[in-house]
Amino acid sequence: MSSPPATVCDRTWWSKCPSLGEKLCYLLVFAGLVVVRIPHAIVHGRFWAEEGSIFFANAWHLSWSEALLAVHTGYLNLTANAATLLASFFPLTHAPLVTGVIALLIQLVPPSLILTSRTPWTQRRWTAIAALLALALPPAAEETWLNSINSQHHLAVAVGIILALDSERTRVRFFHYAVLLLAALSAPAAWFLSPLLVLRALQERSPQRAIQTLLFLGGIAVEVTFFFEPAERTFGMPISVLGAVLLVKHILLPMLDADRATWVIDRLRSQYMLGGRPLWPLLIVVSLYGVSLLGALRRPASSPLWFLLGAGILTASYVAALGDKMGLLEYVGGGRYQLVPHALMMLALLSWTASETGLRGYFGAGLFGWIIAAQTATLLLCSAPYTSGADWKSEVAAWQRDGAHQLRIWPDGWAMALEKPPFSGSYRAY
Repeated sequence: MSSPPATVCDRTWWSKCPSLGEKLCYLLVFAGLVVVRIPHAIVHGRFWAEEGSIFFANAWHLSWSEALLAVHTGYLNLTANAATLLASFFPLTHAPLVTGVIALLIQLVPPSLILTSRTPWTQRRWTAIAALLALALPPAAEETWLNSINSQHHLAVAVGIILALDSERTRVRFFHYAVLLLAALSAPAAWFLSPLLVLRALQERSPQRAIQTLLFLGGIAVEVTFFFEPAERTFGMPISVLGAVLLVKHILLPMLDADRATWVIDRLRSQYMLGGRPLWPLLIVVSLYGVSLLGALRRPASSPLWFLLGAGILTASYVAALGDKMGLLEYVGGGRYQLVPHALMMLALLSWTASETGLRGYFGAGLFGWIIAAQTATLLLCSAPYTSGADWKSEVAAWQRDGAHQLRIWPDGWAMALEKPPFSGSYRAY
């Protein structure tokens, strides 16, 4: 791996290399940005949907080994199983705080990979700060925020970052190995990237890339051999609908604040709901992606190409989305499928901007800044969904009075049923 050019770290303040202390401060600020997006999740605690009704209920009622290896919707989500299992050993009033903190630690993995990287473009203050803003401000991502069942998607972002950055020869490489193995054992979200990891290893021909790929493929092999079960989900969608979904999720939502994006999206969605199937959204998306890919191909070993390839291949997750595919043509619909491609596209744009000079560099910086500004305006001025819900402590108090009470969790309409000890499982404090 080549070291950063000597000129990278000796220019203006913004272009200098941040110190280790600065990087730790950046990481703390990032954690703060994550928390303030949904403060109640940490301040009061919350379980999110299946995190409570399925995963924590399993941890509460089953033995530790059964809960740790339980399969849901056809695969092992090791991160969610382990987080909820650990939470079940704490007093019930504090249990969702445990899963929230674990989810926060997982969300710190992608920025940590950027801050510990020796890839040249990451060695500047402004690129480090910009990368963390991109990871902290994805649009319509509240359903993936601070809950362990969706930590799999943040791990998929981490796999995409490892794919695109230079391989590490320092002790940081062991961090990369652990992240890849955990991601492979936590859900299929990251599995789509396995062909690219193989290609990257063949291109680079380094021992570190070979170990990365073998660990990731080994984790997938364990999942498929011992845990994976075909789930009841519908694969496929009309190509015209896929084009509209990509336009909505990766052009309109990032480029516009929530109010303007919702106005445009609702009108586009109405065309499809009434039976229209225009192809112009697909043509726009394919054209923009093709131009971006051609630009990145100028440097086939650099980050922009691999970020773009990762983002492109992960858009296949929309085709396998659970539920009605037309629901993806909504502002908040399918936010978990949008998160990873969006993050990788933003990092592709940032790494391309950092590598270019002149008008191309200014254009990239302007586009990146516009998207960050639009998402900041959304968070400051618009009321985001999924940011409040049932008061957990009140629910626990009601359950302690009446064991038949189903504890309400987030989002509205979800609840979980827990037996009081003794029951046929390990003891849980309540």
